[in-house]
Amino acid sequence: SPGQALALYESCFGKAQQGEVTCCLFLDNHVYGGVTFGQKLWRGANNIVGAWGHMPLAWPVPHELEGRDCWCGRNGCLEGFLSLGGPENEYFNITQTKLDIQAIADSSDASDLVASSVLQVLDDRIGRATAAIINMFDPDVIILGGRIAELKRLYLNVPRKWPGYLLTERSETKLLQASTVPFALAQGAAWLVAS
Repeated sequence: SPGQALALYESCFGKAQQGEVTCCLFLDNHVYGGVTFGQKLWRGANNIVGAWGHMPLAWPVPHELEGRDCWCGRNGCLEGFLSLGGPENEYFNITQTKLDIQAIADSSDASDLVASSVLQVLDDRIGRATAAIINMFDPDVIILGGRIAELKRLYLNVPRKWPGYLLTERSETKLLQASTVPFALAQGAAWLVAS
């Protein structure tokens, strides 16, 4: 998966080379993930480690309990909230205007209150999802990749959400954007096949 390829690339060549435990979230048309210990990808007995997209949204608020239908046949998966379709559909449902994630971010910067609200909700949801990952794996680094990860606001706002959800008062986990070198995912995928 792109999440496993990203985790392997970042651990071997990128921003997580010094990390003992690295978790990756690839947030794009779909949600993927990966976990590495040192520079070794953890695959698991079923080769599904990091399948965050099909875990439920952590600590849902009442209106989120209605969930969202997912292509996997379940309801309420992270995929429905954190993939591109999550915030883009929310913006469309309120405004009847179709914008991609970058246009929503640009509108937010231009004082569009709906766009700002959609992004604040996204910050919070990624905060809850990553807090659950920290409680589970206690990683040194969480790497975000994909088009949603290009939102610079996440790296300030998401860690601010953690204290209310973590089993520790202060987290040492770093939240970083994936390396922006060309073909990083392809290199990670090649390394994944080779390993």
